[in-house]
Amino acid sequence: MTKKPIYKIRNTAIYNFLKLQQDPIAFFDQLTKESRYQVCTFKGLKGNLYMVSDPELIRKILLKSGKEFLKEPDANKALARVGGYSILNSEGEQWKRNRKILQPAFHWKYLEKLFDNLYAVAEEGVAHLLQQKGKRINIATEMTAITFKAVLRVLYSTDIHMSAKELQQVFATSLEQVTKILFNPFYDLTGFFTGDHQKLQKSNKTIHTLVDQLIQERMAYEGDPKYDLLEMMMNSRYEDNGEKMSREQLRNETITMFFAGHDTTANTLSWAFYYLGKHPDVYQQIKEEVRKVWGEEPPSFEKVRQLTYTQQVVEETMRLSSAVPFINRLSQGAEVEGYHFPKGERVLLSIYHMHRNPEIWEDPEVFNPERFSPEKVKERPVSHFMPFGAGPRMCIGNHFAMLEAVLLLGMLARTFDFELLSEKVGSELIVTHKPKGGVWVKLY
Repeated sequence: MTKKPIYKIRNTAIYNFLKLQQDPIAFFDQLTKESRYQVCTFKGLKGNLYMVSDPELIRKILLKSGKEFLKEPDANKALARVGGYSILNSEGEQWKRNRKILQPAFHWKYLEKLFDNLYAVAEEGVAHLLQQKGKRINIATEMTAITFKAVLRVLYSTDIHMSAKELQQVFATSLEQVTKILFNPFYDLTGFFTGDHQKLQKSNKTIHTLVDQLIQERMAYEGDPKYDLLEMMMNSRYEDNGEKMSREQLRNETITMFFAGHDTTANTLSWAFYYLGKHPDVYQQIKEEVRKVWGEEPPSFEKVRQLTYTQQVVEETMRLSSAVPFINRLSQGAEVEGYHFPKGERVLLSIYHMHRNPEIWEDPEVFNPERFSPEKVKERPVSHFMPFGAGPRMCIGNHFAMLEAVLLLGMLARTFDFELLSEKVGSELIVTHKPKGGVWVKLY
């Protein structure tokens, strides 16, 4: 097969490094426009990088994950500095065994058992926001607080010995440091002088001590079943030897769920409020759907899943502002669709730009939830929309994330009207894609 040409970006490695430090999304925007959404390559401090935004090519690369494309080792190591190796950043047999033992916890049947805990946190969040009516608030901060409490409650349904707000701040510090490690190859040197090493060590110590304590308390517990994720993980056994997870692995997976379970959903809801503030007619449609489906009753698990238009709004938000906009892979020497990716080179899959590609999406910059109507979805190749990735390493918590986002958006729409105060919101990457400076609103 004739190899397809790859567009070469002529910038120097130093120039690219500095631009990445300043604003990664703006830098990748620049590359995408220059290459016109073609596969392109550019110089990095550790060799060449390849950037892909074609949907079918991205899908095929993700399907080859674990074989011809591995997760990028530097990213895996950066994440391991906080939570060790888990299903998020491990490879090979370790990843396969742990993925298999955890998968049942994220099936719809088990999520229904977690719903009461999730709904209780949503109710508490609404009650708190009722006290903020008429005030200028950062809805991104509020969504992060609610989703953090939610993942805390479904992971560990018993009260902990630390306020959720304090713990959330500790996790935020660790996330900030992971981002610096990812984008700064000199972190181990510069961190000594900036104080970043001390910040990371302090936050890690707090996180590890707390999670170890939660596990120890649950191991000593002899009461009725708790129906939370920690209990499920502790009771599960590996198929090959019948053993349970080690305490270290339990800790790693628990820390990963804290990180991945709240940050992405909080970002999606924050961006949703920004887009809904720009499109109040869409917000009114959500309110009308909630009124018809839920009435005045507390929503059940099934009633949440019946909010089809609200789900469309969440999906359109994820299209425009993917919580995980880029996926890194390391080529093992692969050829896909005629493109050759040399062994040892890093491949950046741009979900963000694929979701905004004008050759795939009509008026891609326009917020339009009708794109995700059942009729439109049937007409479109599945590869055109991949907010949770694809292939064997597709996000294990995708159903939980959608359930949580739709529940919270529905409850907030039923309770509040709001005014968007942020005229324009930029983007920033702190591991995930966040609204820079938050999204400021006034609730009524």
